[in-house]
Amino acid sequence: MTLMKKTEDQISNNPIGIYYQENNDYCDMSRHFHHLYEIILITEGSAEFIINSKHYVARKNSLIFISDLENHAVKVAQYPYKRYVITMTRDFTLMMIKDPTLMSVLVQRPESFPYIAELNETLTTKMVHLLSDLLDECRICDAFWLNRSAAIITGLLIDLYRHNKKVFPINENTNIVQTVLSIQRYISKNFSNEITLDELSAQYFISKYYLSRSFKEISGYNFKDYIILHRLTEAKEMLCHTNRLVTDIGASVGYSNVNHFIRIFKQHEGISPLQYRKLHLDHHLKNEGHFL
Repeated sequence: MTLMKKTEDQISNNPIGIYYQENNDYCDMSRHFHHLYEIILITEGSAEFIINSKHYVARKNSLIFISDLENHAVKVAQYPYKRYVITMTRDFTLMMIKDPTLMSVLVQRPESFPYIAELNETLTTKMVHLLSDLLDECRICDAFWLNRSAAIITGLLIDLYRHNKKVFPINENTNIVQTVLSIQRYISKNFSNEITLDELSAQYFISKYYLSRSFKEISGYNFKDYIILHRLTEAKEMLCHTNRLVTDIGASVGYSNVNHFIRIFKQHEGISPLQYRKLHLDHHLKNEGHFL
């Protein structure tokens, strides 16, 4: 039997949402993605996560960080499986969390990134109190609730930083870190347009080759792939939640040639956009009522 306690924000378009869920029986999610950043706090049980083809085990008192660019799958390993799940849009994450070091655990993916942070019982209890406040904010949506929600997320990340700095990819707020973060924000707003390293290196008065290398080291992706992943993430969201034609979807994310869009999509997903849409629909019907 599955016990679910949901807020309205699970099915809304709000920039941030949170829900609490308990599973007491079989729950196995196939490979999928969310058009959102996720922070998952496990309070009981354990689960196996596959994130970008890498396997991780998350147990009680663990935080898991998944970006909006990452496909992932989850299989519950120990019941009951209880967790809080925070979801945030890209714009909310990039604009409302101000400190680059704190934000890095959400938006940077160097090769050494651990994805899972283990907490002690005291810190977990403290975070549960914070998330209870966040549940109230997202449920009531009173004046300045987005600002308060951002402050709660910032507080949670500060507590994690004080507990374990090594989880955060960025520990020094240098000029190049600021530059890469600014470029990530720029790409988030303009990914459907043509963006080149030449253009950005001139804009930020930096060597194209140094910028390319630094972008890869800090973000975890090379510049070209990062833009492609953003485009495909938006495309997958539209494939899953709209009836728009593939031609229209490709054009809206920067691919005027539909054949080029389909080829890029198949290279990264292994199937065509239409097959992806059908697979998502079949998966949704099969797993209706199950959330991460």
